[in-house]
Amino acid sequence: MNQNQINEVADGKRWFEESISFSRDFTLPERFGALSRRVAQLRCASRTQPTSTLKALIKFSVGAAMVFVYVFRSRLTKAKISTPFSIWDSNIEALVTCEEFLAFARSGQIPPLKDDRALIVKSKQIGTWITGSFFCRRPVFEALLVLDISAREVMGLLSSLAKNFVSYLRVVSRTNGAAEIWKDFLTEPLIDLYRKKGLQKFYRTNADFSSQEFWCENLDFHTVWYATNTRALQFKDLPFGPLPENPFYYFMYFGASWTWNERHANWLKTVLRSESVHCVGPIMLYVPPVSKLKVKYSKRRLLIFDVIPFEDDHMRKHVLPRGFNCYNESYCIAFISGIMKAFEGQDWEIRLKSKRDHTPGHSARYIQCIDKLEKESEGFQLLSPRSNIYDEIEMSDLVITIPFSSPYEVAKSIGIPSIYFDPEDIIDFAKMGFDPSEYAVSRSALRSKTATF
Repeated sequence: MNQNQINEVADGKRWFEESISFSRDFTLPERFGALSRRVAQLRCASRTQPTSTLKALIKFSVGAAMVFVYVFRSRLTKAKISTPFSIWDSNIEALVTCEEFLAFARSGQIPPLKDDRALIVKSKQIGTWITGSFFCRRPVFEALLVLDISAREVMGLLSSLAKNFVSYLRVVSRTNGAAEIWKDFLTEPLIDLYRKKGLQKFYRTNADFSSQEFWCENLDFHTVWYATNTRALQFKDLPFGPLPENPFYYFMYFGASWTWNERHANWLKTVLRSESVHCVGPIMLYVPPVSKLKVKYSKRRLLIFDVIPFEDDHMRKHVLPRGFNCYNESYCIAFISGIMKAFEGQDWEIRLKSKRDHTPGHSARYIQCIDKLEKESEGFQLLSPRSNIYDEIEMSDLVITIPFSSPYEVAKSIGIPSIYFDPEDIIDFAKMGFDPSEYAVSRSALRSKTATF
């Protein structure tokens, strides 16, 4: 790390610690559960773009209007969901289709999901029914459409919304920074109603931790850790550490956690103090395909899994504190170019699979680097982000991932050699409990460690 990066991380660390201190001094009525931590989390998130009180009040009013609309529409909706029911409040469609997700839910990998009678699932679908489950964009609001709610319950909901609005005004008037939690005051009456109507469990993944619709500890929470790069990171050049991959996790309530392996489970237990942690193997949100017979190829096959970095300005605004992970532009370019140099002149077919498509905000320089490799490097192939990860790994002889991307663990689970590559030698793997065989920190080390494959 250069001095500017170290200073940025130190500044972020100070802000993170101030937010923790802030949360300890902030109290709310008991029914709001973990909202003191929620305020600290959102205060940390909005470090560069704080929500003004006026803007928050407007958002609250718009949200209340949405509730009125959904209540009215519910009187016209004939199809109703079976009760009891559960809510999955993390968008699935960036990763899988609705049908794939339902097959995963019923597979039994996460037992509570299999036992759920009906699910309301967050997706890009607009009010779509699939085998008795309801897929929609705003589960916490659109549940109103598919529940059988009486006129008396509607009046009680609207009365609670009005009371919460008054409570919110009081909190905002005496606590600087509390404007951020408008959504929690808005949705608390909804959750209270849903509990009475048969809401059993609430699921979220680590993908949408900063945009959850509500934040109440007195629900049956289940956090599904579909990625293993969420952990405390130990950097070599920093005078402090380890640091959280994302500081928001330290403010969250997790309930039961479902994760991949013991190493990740230990982090959840000791650092984040998750109450109940279960190891269930790779969590891909779809059912793994049946293993296929290994195909012999004319060349050895290397499969690379990267992380597409965001532009530095975007990182500073939205990924705070910036230096708590290593997915910046220069590091990611060094990762892919270092691998290409290490395997230069060797008889390998090299394939690259990104997790998602390129989107606005992603680094233009990194995307240009990949485009150039695809055009000019013989034997280099860019795979679709939507290709099946199990199929691609099974067709490979070696997997190299950026630290600490989940495909490393997927490859290990099906017997394909895998290794982390840290091109700038900034991560202290030893202090994080990794064996030297699991990582390489230079081109020469990568070349020598993979020479036998």
